[in-house]
Amino acid sequence: MIGAASEASLNPPDPQQDLATGKANLSNLDFNAQVQLILQHNAAITADIRERDQIKRDKSAHPLAQIKVTARIDARVEQVRIDLDILHNIYERITASRRHRKKYTDEELRQFEDTIQNLEEQCSTYDSNKYRRVTTVKRRINMDFTAPTESEPMTEQEQLKARESIQRWRTRDEHFDQQLQEIGEAVERIGEVAVVIGERANEQVLNAIATMEHVEGATEDVTSVSQQIKTVLKKQRTVECSIRVTLIFTFLVVMCLFIYALIRYLKSL
Repeated sequence: MIGAASEASLNPPDPQQDLATGKANLSNLDFNAQVQLILQHNAAITADIRERDQIKRDKSAHPLAQIKVTARIDARVEQVRIDLDILHNIYERITASRRHRKKYTDEELRQFEDTIQNLEEQCSTYDSNKYRRVTTVKRRINMDFTAPTESEPMTEQEQLKARESIQRWRTRDEHFDQQLQEIGEAVERIGEVAVVIGERANEQVLNAIATMEHVEGATEDVTSVSQQIKTVLKKQRTVECSIRVTLIFTFLVVMCLFIYALIRYLKSL
């Protein structure tokens, strides 16, 4: 399985094939087969992460190589999430059906549950830090200025000062709450903008990868054409040499015949 995962890590994931395999496992309620599918993805993700770390350390690596590997990791993590949902459905169907539940012991079912939890924890380690919504925490101040029962009653002037003080604190508290709410809304808007920027960045990454692949394909085509031109030129040189040798040989034969004829003519005089 490790060799297969290593080989798979070199190729981009196929969502359609993965989904078809997951549906087949769900139809057959094959819990172990679905687990193996997720483990293969985890092994491929681990290999991709090692490759990405090597690219980071390699200063001579292509600038888009790390982006390409990171995009492949993100695609695999997304597939793992989908496969985990299918694994949940398989487990729920097994436990909900008496006919399928009796095929397994209680210990095996507990192991199934532990396996799901372990795989979810493993998947959570792949998740990057996401934007967290900021909740507004309102500060409340005790405004109870009622005099203790055993103390003397407050005068009207003292009560007026107390009410004014209460109002000032209440106004200040409401202003503070409003500021916190505005800060929370601003952070939420920043988060929404960050999400949009992230999505656009992913699109740019995919476009950059497609451009790189196109350039690589064009480079291969140019190399192939260059090889063909070299082959044609080589054949042309060979033909030229053959023609020159043939012309020289023909010239020598004609000269020999001419000299021979001249000698016979001179002897006949």
